[in-house]
Amino acid sequence: MLDISLHHYLAVSILLASIGIAGIMVRRSILIILASIQLVLLSSALAVSAFAHARSLPQGQTLAMIIVVVAAAEVLVGLTIAVAAYRTRPRTSIDDFTLMKG
Repeated sequence: MLDISLHHYLAVSILLASIGIAGIMVRRSILIILASIQLVLLSSALAVSAFAHARSLPQGQTLAMIIVVVAAAEVLVGLTIAVAAYRTRPRTSIDDFTLMKG
């Protein structure tokens, strides 16, 4: 039988956070950057949940749910800005946001 420990959860969390950070740094599309930020936030929720389970703390599950809600709100605001930018210019490159200065 498989014995999945805290180290396994943290390794997956670090791997997901690394992929997300690489996506933020390398890509220029706003949609890919939003997905990468979502990946980083959800990997932190996984780490918090794993630590909470290892310490038998129910507050960790609540904190993980708060992280998920914040990630959803971030995507909602980010997609709203991306749609507004796409209406002015039919590209979703991050470089187009410098043209949206008020």
